[in-house]
Amino acid sequence: QWVDIPQAGRGLVLALLLALLLRLGLGLTLSAILPSEGYDNRHQNAGYFFPDAHLRDRDAWFLAESQEPLTLAFSDEMQGDQYGGMLFSMASLYRLASPDAHRPALTIYLSAWISALGVLFTWAFTQKAFDKTSAKVAGWIVVLLPEAVLLGATQMREPFMILGAALALYGYILLQKGEYQRGAAAGVAGLFISLFISPPQGLLILFVLLIAWLWQGARLSRRSAAIVMIAVVLAIVAGFLTVRAWSGIENSPADRIGRLLEWWLLEGAEYELYKLEQQSGVFQALFEIIPDWAHAPLATGYGLVQPFLPAALTDPGGSPLATVVSIWRSLGWFAILPLLLYAPIAAGRSLGWRS
Repeated sequence: QWVDIPQAGRGLVLALLLALLLRLGLGLTLSAILPSEGYDNRHQNAGYFFPDAHLRDRDAWFLAESQEPLTLAFSDEMQGDQYGGMLFSMASLYRLASPDAHRPALTIYLSAWISALGVLFTWAFTQKAFDKTSAKVAGWIVVLLPEAVLLGATQMREPFMILGAALALYGYILLQKGEYQRGAAAGVAGLFISLFISPPQGLLILFVLLIAWLWQGARLSRRSAAIVMIAVVLAIVAGFLTVRAWSGIENSPADRIGRLLEWWLLEGAEYELYKLEQQSGVFQALFEIIPDWAHAPLATGYGLVQPFLPAALTDPGGSPLATVVSIWRSLGWFAILPLLLYAPIAAGRSLGWRS
């Protein structure tokens, strides 16, 4: 009823089933073969493609089997999730469905289902905002894009973040078309998911929707004041949760928001440089030769081209499985790049650059 599934027909049902099967199949396969075919490191030896997924799932099971309240996920004691929402969800699933044994497949099922719902609401939003043909294109991109499939097959936050963004956009377009009850329900649900899983993303979505609302708000003037007030309250909550999470990180400056944001960006960049240097002997040699100020620009340039072919074909340090996954992910980005470049140009030509 929310997404008008009968209007979408069999195509949407097929897309949802395929999205679910792809993510479940890949997640279960990776957890089985990574210990023998992946990199020789802690998380892949344990069957997790990403280190964040390993840490988060480990902490979720520890919390689930303990006698502690699940709200401990939001405290500084748990390192598996910076914001706590994803950790709380996974620990709740373990405590309710598998209190006797650690079954990581359960959290793979959770991510796969959430990722499939992201396809559903991406399709629904695009159909409402544009047309059925656009909805099919957008929906199938989310179904098949390798990065989306891989993230939906792991214990990562991104599937929840995609669902939250798609729901919020769907709610916005319903409100714009006068369907206030369904629009408010979908929009609040999407924003709640985003704030719960990643407050910074919730803040960003609120900003985008508020700008769009103010830009197009002449048709909704009677309700605009209340909606803007709700958005402002949610933005304050999102900002508070973001600052709280970031200020809880060791050595972070908690006295001013500006200094905290600057510190977070710099610390993130330095950590990425450290990881790149540790993973690549080539970069270790380059960093010894070039001056310190050139490290970040060099790493940024590498990061911009690394997801694309032929960088994935020439990566010297991967296992056969890592090479296959890298090429598969790169093919996805390589294929979608023309659409990402074309979309803003086409929008500017048809709507005017100011819009």
